[in-house]
Amino acid sequence: VTRHLAELAAKENIFFILISTDYVFDGKKPPYKEDDTPNPLQAYGKSKYEAELVTQKISQDHVILRVPLLYGEVENLEENAVTILFKNIKNTTARVKMDDIQTRYPTYIGDVAEVCLQLCELRTKQNRNDVRGIFHFSGIAKYTKYQLALVIASLFQLPIDHIERDQGTGANTNIQRPENAALDSSKLSDQLGININRVNFETTIKRCLESFI
Repeated sequence: VTRHLAELAAKENIFFILISTDYVFDGKKPPYKEDDTPNPLQAYGKSKYEAELVTQKISQDHVILRVPLLYGEVENLEENAVTILFKNIKNTTARVKMDDIQTRYPTYIGDVAEVCLQLCELRTKQNRNDVRGIFHFSGIAKYTKYQLALVIASLFQLPIDHIERDQGTGANTNIQRPENAALDSSKLSDQLGININRVNFETTIKRCLESFI
């Protein structure tokens, strides 16, 4: 899919933005800058890194925007890895282990959309030639999966007796994930002057989940 989109964009002379992930890194030496060498640990990160390489090969007018754990408004709780926690929290009849090792940086999709909009405006309206290559954008607040569950449960005053803290290898040992793949987002502001007033996670996730209570 990425190849076809990149080829079409190149053919029609269209500025192309590829959304990639912090999972292209192994999480051993955070925070990661754009020129740090990727070393994905699992299939998702590898597929995203391959998409980056394809984009770089085909398109001369592109931005690769790496982002971490995304969340936002959903129609059902299974749509992203943050909102699905609410389903586990509400189901008090089933005990569930949640990882308390891997650090995550939940990032609001509305903020990511604003970054993309500003990138497009700088490139297409102001014809900025430095709006090319790889950039990072990330939320600031950091949580483990277990901490996210505690925060969300607290926002809605829900019990957490059925949620177990997992500091071991986790329930799914076949999937490796970076322990801390924090992204350094300073290039966006330092090079392009893009400064996003990021939303507050707790306020925003509560608004996103209120209709599911």
